[in-house]
Amino acid sequence: GRVNSTMVELATVEPDEGGDAARPVLEAPSVWDSGMGDPLAHDEARLRILIERHHRATGSARATHLLANWRESVKQFVKVTPRDYRRALEELAAERAAALQAAE
Repeated sequence: GRVNSTMVELATVEPDEGGDAARPVLEAPSVWDSGMGDPLAHDEARLRILIERHHRATGSARATHLLANWRESVKQFVKVTPRDYRRALEELAAERAAALQAAE
């Protein structure tokens, strides 16, 4: 009720089913790459990695609890995606796919 649904979409965090999109990794590969992978895929894996990173950096008791009870914890989260951001990411992905096809 407190969400401007014209600007953002709300969704459950879907289980990570793999796929060919860039997967997130626990350790950031470089200062230029956070290691979070494709922002349109692997939501559960990305969320867990963010909580694991937070736990490692802070020793948070809340993060410990979330990770220890992950199957139930993940159900408490809601994915909030700005509509314009999603559209921009989808357009970028389509442009990259078209460029790859053109290069073949």
